[in-house]
Amino acid sequence: MTLVLSPEELVSLTGYKQPARQAKWLKTNGFKFIMNRFKQPKVDRAHYHAKMGLGKIKEPEPNWTAKQGAINEQQPARARRAGPVPASRQAPGLVLLQASK
Repeated sequence: MTLVLSPEELVSLTGYKQPARQAKWLKTNGFKFIMNRFKQPKVDRAHYHAKMGLGKIKEPEPNWTAKQGAINEQQPARARRAGPVPASRQAPGLVLLQASK
């Protein structure tokens, strides 16, 4: 689900396919919207829900346990790659500067 109404949803809401007529209908009916660079109206989905009396949009809760498992699986691989790059693997002509004390 996107943050703004899709073009099909705007046609269903306004009854118009032309962006200029959609914008006029939205303005007449008190909807807040912005026009994108293609001169198409964009309506925030949360505003649409509030205006239509549908209440707040319930966002799905993230599955933190699945994400934590993926992070834990990657830890050993990252640890092996850590450390300085050996001279044999450095790009030719690359000069590494060390900070002076």
